[in-house]
Amino acid sequence: MNYEEFIEGINWTKQEWARMDRNRNLSEEFHYENLRKRGDEYWLHLERMTEDELAKETIDRFLNTPEWSCHLDKPSSPNGNEIVRNLKRAIDQLRQLYATLDGLNIVDIDILSNFVVIGGIYTTFCDIKPRFGPVPTSKLMHMALPNLFVMWDNAIISGYRVPAYPSDKPQYLPFLVLMQENARHIWNTRQAHSHEDLRDFVTRINKECGYEGLSLPRLLDIANYAVGHQDRKAPCEICCKKTNTRLQEIETTVSQHLGPDFKLGRFRW
Repeated sequence: MNYEEFIEGINWTKQEWARMDRNRNLSEEFHYENLRKRGDEYWLHLERMTEDELAKETIDRFLNTPEWSCHLDKPSSPNGNEIVRNLKRAIDQLRQLYATLDGLNIVDIDILSNFVVIGGIYTTFCDIKPRFGPVPTSKLMHMALPNLFVMWDNAIISGYRVPAYPSDKPQYLPFLVLMQENARHIWNTRQAHSHEDLRDFVTRINKECGYEGLSLPRLLDIANYAVGHQDRKAPCEICCKKTNTRLQEIETTVSQHLGPDFKLGRFRW
């Protein structure tokens, strides 16, 4: 995704979401910006909550709202009650993993060096029973570390053709590598503003697109909505090729430690 595609995607999505808000009469209380106002510490340390608080704040007032539509079983149901218990156990395990990645960003992180940590966070959430899954997982990962993790939904997963091989779930690590390539492609094609640093760049994009305080991964998520929902959009071939080359390097390196059965899927475009 180059700079022009990035800006075009953000603007298209912004108009589409405004239309949806008018048609569906969605509450502003659960818009992203208002959720973030709960505070960085709030999202990074959900382990401080009781099960009842997690059920109310994280599921009822975030993931299951019409704005976010994760369609988890209601906490008041037997399955939903089990999800809450297992969500609490999962979050209690993540404090140290989050601490390892705190302060890192999507542009600069060495994904290979942090492969085990990222995979551990993703797997811990996805393994929540009886049904949690990749979409709510990505949303909680992003909320905890908004400068690093990019959210997705089923349409974005499909639009990017995120590989599921060798598991039956879309793989987050290849997606994160692709998002890093997108971010770097955007950064390298911003020609008229080549003097600015990353912080100034993100601030400028927020201002130009009518936002305030959004991280680069959130801005990528907004642009990605166009890839998932706008028929003429397609993944960037340049970024996909670079990602597949890097995935081969990661697979080769990691398989030396985990064995030859370790595999990563590849992107098609």
